[in-house]
Amino acid sequence: MNLMLLETETNTADLDAETFAADEYNKKFKRINIIFKSKIAVIGTKKFGGEIKDWLPFWGQFSKIDSDSNIDEADKLQYLIQATLPSTRARELVESFPPSKENYHKAVDSLKSRFGQDDLLVEFYVRELLKLTISMNSRDQKVKLPTLYDLIETA
Repeated sequence: MNLMLLETETNTADLDAETFAADEYNKKFKRINIIFKSKIAVIGTKKFGGEIKDWLPFWGQFSKIDSDSNIDEADKLQYLIQATLPSTRARELVESFPPSKENYHKAVDSLKSRFGQDDLLVEFYVRELLKLTISMNSRDQKVKLPTLYDLIETA
């Protein structure tokens, strides 16, 4: 009987130690998660206002938040609102969805369908390239390929 009592006390002590270790792990994980979330706020994201030319740089950066499974959808929606410029088509579109985790994906899908369509983006960039080549030809200047590349990059 004493042996059984001693074994129960040992199991309870082991369980208490494991519980303490799990609690410490959870505290550290929460601290790391808070640090990660604050880094997102510190780094910031490119603000998007609804201009087609700004979609790719914006989505290239914001997609990191979108694909992060550690961030709750409700928080992602708040980040998305903060990542749009006030009083713009993009902000109005995102804010047209009531803030909830269920509406995050709806807001993202709406932004993608309005500003991130591949055919629309290709058309925009082809037009920009044509404008650039027409302006270069009108000056009768021969432009070196690296210079043209730099002009395209900054256009």
